[in-house]
Amino acid sequence: MNKQQLIAAFTAAKVAMLANADIEDKGTSNMDRAAIFPGRKRKAIEAAAAEAGVELFDSRWLGQLCLFVRLPGNSGQGYRRTAMAEACTKVLKDAGLEASTYYQID
Repeated sequence: MNKQQLIAAFTAAKVAMLANADIEDKGTSNMDRAAIFPGRKRKAIEAAAAEAGVELFDSRWLGQLCLFVRLPGNSGQGYRRTAMAEACTKVLKDAGLEASTYYQID
């Protein structure tokens, strides 16, 4: 995956997240978000996300380094947050990145 494809993937992920920003936000409070397992592509992924206006932060999950996507705008705290995270994950996976949705009830 080249730089332009990565930027396009993150741009599409941001659009997908924002498309879910108006979902009624009820349900269990959570910390759901998309997670990317970058492997050797970490620098390229971070650069492309930044260029697309998507903020990432790193942490460890499932025993390995992952990059979590910080949800944009009013990401809510319940159903809206889950819908935004799942939409982001789907776009990133469809683009060929190793991604998963991290679920955590608060």
